[in-house]
Amino acid sequence: MSNEERQALLKMVDLIENLTVKIDALERALIERGVLLNGERDKWEQEYMLAASSDTMAVRGKISAL
Repeated sequence: MSNEERQALLKMVDLIENLTVKIDALERALIERGVLLNGERDKWEQEYMLAASSDTMAVRGKISAL
């Protein structure tokens, strides 16, 4: 594996980690503010998916570059 490929994989891992942190923080904030109750995440799944798809575009680009 070349250095460029390793760097691309590390960037993908960073992007996935950041996405996970953002989703967890959003969910916690919604629960704390009473907007979302534990167990209601299914109702919000479409919105989560739309937000995640924009964040994962960078990951898809890195994979395509390999």
